[in-house]
Amino acid sequence: MVKRQGRVKKRQSRLEERQDKLQDLNRMIPWQRLSVRLEVLDLANRKSQAGRKPINRIVLLKMLVLKYLYNLSNEQLEYQTHDRASLRRFVGLEEGAEIPDGTTVDKWEKKLQKHGLIERLFEEFEEFLRESGYEAQGGQIIDATLVPVAIQRNSQEENEQIKKREIPPQWQDNPQLGAVLNPDNQGHEIWADSAYRSQNRSAGLEALGHISQIHERAYRHRPLSQEQIANNREKSKTRAKVEHVFGAWVISMGGKLMRGIALERVGAQIGLKNWVYNLKRYLFWQKQESYLAGGQCV
Repeated sequence: MVKRQGRVKKRQSRLEERQDKLQDLNRMIPWQRLSVRLEVLDLANRKSQAGRKPINRIVLLKMLVLKYLYNLSNEQLEYQTHDRASLRRFVGLEEGAEIPDGTTVDKWEKKLQKHGLIERLFEEFEEFLRESGYEAQGGQIIDATLVPVAIQRNSQEENEQIKKREIPPQWQDNPQLGAVLNPDNQGHEIWADSAYRSQNRSAGLEALGHISQIHERAYRHRPLSQEQIANNREKSKTRAKVEHVFGAWVISMGGKLMRGIALERVGAQIGLKNWVYNLKRYLFWQKQESYLAGGQCV
């Protein structure tokens, strides 16, 4: 029996060394440093010393990482953390320890949103990246994806206008391309596919201080020149780097569907998913550097 247990532990250790990205996250991410950024939650919630002690911030933070890393609902997160030893080890809870339930995780995530702490997590991790020799730079690529959303009913007035083939004024006030761009972004170039190209749009971007890198498009009886094709190919090299991020979202992080209604809630979920992606990307570059140096990532 003892011999068999030894073989099981040895095999488990070997598998973890080869495939368990959670072990890498545990070793290489400064969890305590990130947790300090969230102290305001303890100060806001702890009105007295009576009652049960609050759950460790690092445990809850790692629970959110699991949620967005594997695209789990709060209920699935609770179950999987109970069920899988690797997830319990990652969050730092021994077998039999109480796992935060889905409701607790959901409330804690909403508090991060309410207190603006998702932005603080980004800031702290970007500072850590700079200290590690990396620089996170921003850019802007526009793309559109059709996804199902909760049905929002039109008002009676809007329905009457639609029947008359009129566009409701409030619909006309919806943001266009220039309104969704960030004027404080580090780069002024705007990248997008040819569906976004028009003379008016290019002029509008120029007026806003942006440089259009939108793909050239062909028209009937007016094909692209060889120079335009070459320019599009060069633009694609830049766009592909960001498309890889979208690909990682879709393939390994559950895609672009969000479990929530309201712009603020969805924005917070996108922020957390981006932050978790940055953690993964940091691990990738660390391992790449270690591999090129002929060493091991420890």
